Amino acid sequence: MYLRRTQRRRADGSVVGYLQLAHNHRVGGVTQAEVLVNLGREDKLDVVGLRRLAESITRFTGDDGVPGATDEFEVAGSRAIGGVWLLDGLWSKLGIDRALRGVLGARRFSTDVERVLFALVANRALCPCSKLAAAEWASEDAWIPGLDEMDDDHAYRAMDLLVEADALAKVQEAVFFATADLLNLEVDLLFFDTTSTYFERDEPDAEGEDGAPAFRAFGHSKDHRPDLPQVVIGLAVTREGIPVRVWVWPGNTNDMSVIAQVKDDLRGWRLGRVVTVVDRGFSSKENLRYLTRAGGHWIAGERMRDGSRDAREALSRSGRYQTVRDNLRVKEVSVGEGDAAKRFIVCHNPTEAERDKAMRDETIIRLEAELARIAEARARARSAKATDAHNRAECALRDHPTLSRYLRQTKTGRLVIDRAKIAAEERLDGKYLLSTSDPDLSAEDVALGYKNLLEAERGFRDLKTTLELRPVFHRLEHRIRAHWDEAKQRSPVLQQFEMQTVGLGPLHAKMARELVPTLVESFALTVAIIFVTFLLVFRNGTARLMAMIPSLFAILMMFALMRLAGMSLNIATILIASTVLGTSENDQIHFFYHFLERRPGASVDAALRHALATAGHAIFFATLINAGGFLAFGLADLPAVRQFGLLSAAAFLLSMIADFTALPAALWLLSGEKPESEK
Repeated sequence: MYLRRTQRRRADGSVVGYLQLAHNHRVGGVTQAEVLVNLGREDKLDVVGLRRLAESITRFTGDDGVPGATDEFEVAGSRAIGGVWLLDGLWSKLGIDRALRGVLGARRFSTDVERVLFALVANRALCPCSKLAAAEWASEDAWIPGLDEMDDDHAYRAMDLLVEADALAKVQEAVFFATADLLNLEVDLLFFDTTSTYFERDEPDAEGEDGAPAFRAFGHSKDHRPDLPQVVIGLAVTREGIPVRVWVWPGNTNDMSVIAQVKDDLRGWRLGRVVTVVDRGFSSKENLRYLTRAGGHWIAGERMRDGSRDAREALSRSGRYQTVRDNLRVKEVSVGEGDAAKRFIVCHNPTEAERDKAMRDETIIRLEAELARIAEARARARSAKATDAHNRAECALRDHPTLSRYLRQTKTGRLVIDRAKIAAEERLDGKYLLSTSDPDLSAEDVALGYKNLLEAERGFRDLKTTLELRPVFHRLEHRIRAHWDEAKQRSPVLQQFEMQTVGLGPLHAKMARELVPTLVESFALTVAIIFVTFLLVFRNGTARLMAMIPSLFAILMMFALMRLAGMSLNIATILIASTVLGTSENDQIHFFYHFLERRPGASVDAALRHALATAGHAIFFATLINAGGFLAFGLADLPAVRQFGLLSAAAFLLSMIADFTALPAALWLLSGEKPESEK
């Protein structure tokens, strides 16, 4: 029960407030306010009476003063709760808290390690920052259930315990299966890929005392930062993009060397029959053979330009392409015989083929111009120094990572464009080659399954952008691993959930989306009914069109006003057209009836004077009454209703003006006569 204040806007523009004693109760899942007592206008309120009421209430509550008085409360602080509350509910729903307590065992800690790890995950999802700043955020800015405060030592200790206790990835396994059960996931395709991330330091780690390789080391950087030490991250995801498990390896780890570990680590996860999808960087014969152990299968991207006999034979086979989508065609090819046969899928993207050709043509034009410039400059050279400079330019062109692919060097050392390489590249435009060990998958399923490998790349993109995992300043290997484990916990928690806003605002928006198209159809039906009515009333087709001029003029002007004022088409403003059309056409029927009543044997001027004298006063006063009635809506608090009232009143006035000006002018023009004042 509470005091409720409402207000109304009077005709003179002033606002009057009213007080009510109200009580909220729930009806059909929606909270509604029930007014118990109207206390009257705010400026004429009986304040003494309200004080007596408050004092009488205190006799039963046992308080000395008025309950809820502001001087009885002291605000000690405030923290954000919304996002953390949502994440904590998902954290519990997925069983991450139980999984963590299970691997941490019965050990007792001064601070709840599970709550500290949740605080780090929530911080990474809501406000990514360093561990020091995350501790301050959890202690001062956000409300973490079960954790009053923490510091950076708690954060580092929790990360150490996580890596120590979860050596077998039991937490990752529990989180994945809880997510799979909640979202009813079927793990039939498993996509695996790797990426790298660098550290803000110049030197790599030193080798361990036992000869262990450096963890932060130089290697092939997928972030195009070969000058910085890095680590390699592996990620396995489902076809929906849900992360299954994450791995972290030293920065100089080769992609070809990790498949066996990935297969072994997931062997005990009870995933069932899984087809592993990998790209060209993992498709060595040893890796593919390893993936077929224990009944597993694979889909792999194949290198088309490495000179492989199987790839060359698969691409040279003739056959008919099957169209899968507008930008994808597939063709199945089998290379080999018997048990040694290997199944290939040749994929062709016509759009990508056009793009490849255009890029190659631009490259060839650039090469021809550069070779011509070097040859011309060499012919003009008069010194050994100048000749040497042109030789260096030619060597730089030969060593260029992209331009050199279309060049060959002659016996004399000169560079020329290799037309044979260009012809070979033309045959590969828009194509990529896949292979699979699963005999039951169709060519279409193989191609579409491989395209879903983009889900793993999307996971990496989320880790590096949305979660802002860089810069990474951790020094110890186990904390670097925990840093990635902590970030990975966020992905399955939120990736397949969507947040929905509720309340009157979304309800109005939903009503507008569903009702506006219906109201547009209603307007079209109104026009059709009025036209049929005019067809019955007026036998003259021209008269039927003339009768609709004022209404259409008013509606068009109304929409022009809405456009100029920046008003949107909503469930209120769309009603104006039907309302004005239906009401104003009544005036036009009366006007035309009296016009045609006098028209036989009389001039247009005489017929118009008769119609205006007979129906003009009625049209004038009826319009004023209608406009005045709709103007009352202009005092409403809801903007859409206020716009409806003002625009409807304006449309009625415009229709009346058209009745007395545009309609007579149109009739004079149509008849070819002139008003008597001009004769």
